[in-house]
Amino acid sequence: MTNAVRRLFGKIPFARSLYGFFLAYRQTVRLGSAESMNQWMDESFQKQDPWNYTGDAEEQKRFAIAVKLLQQASHQSQFENAFEIGCAEGIFTQKLAPLCKRLVASDICPSALERAQNRCAGANAKFMIWDLRSSPMPEDMDLIVVMDVLELFFRRPDLRKAKEKLVSAMPPNGFLLLCNSRQILSFESTLWSKWMIRGGKRIAEYFARDPRLEVIASETSDLCVTTVFRKK
Repeated sequence: MTNAVRRLFGKIPFARSLYGFFLAYRQTVRLGSAESMNQWMDESFQKQDPWNYTGDAEEQKRFAIAVKLLQQASHQSQFENAFEIGCAEGIFTQKLAPLCKRLVASDICPSALERAQNRCAGANAKFMIWDLRSSPMPEDMDLIVVMDVLELFFRRPDLRKAKEKLVSAMPPNGFLLLCNSRQILSFESTLWSKWMIRGGKRIAEYFARDPRLEVIASETSDLCVTTVFRKK
């Protein structure tokens, strides 16, 4: 598709929405399986900080929001046992560790996990290879952190299984922090994005509908949606 055609589509709301659905469906086909996602992650982490978490001011603001919401949820006290899913190179792990007495950080990519260990040397954090799709959940975690992970579950049944796995593992009064990137407004407001559960807004809404969870705090920016849930 040429740039001229893209610009024309961008001026027509229905066409823009249809094009968004096409892009979302193409992602599902290309990256929907565990094998293709793992391969994509390995390729992405061939270079350091592939999504510029350290250099992007908006990313740093996003991390600061997550820390603020967790401090509000804990009333400024430390979480006893925390589990971070998808720690990548440990950039947020550094900020999360002081909020926890014990922290286990995990990722599916060995090279990213090795960098996270080096980055967080001396912090009260342990690291492990772990996959939300297939690995058993650890027990007795009063905080589970899932940032930039669920937005990569492109198939609705996979996201449903992930939600059930996370919520079932939470103890009563346990906390869950989700942070996922937003879609642009013309995609985010469509019925298909709700059906596909695509984007941070839709993922947060999907978890909020679970009767076992209540929203403790939430903040939406142009970049992402960050929400803290408590299990009833």
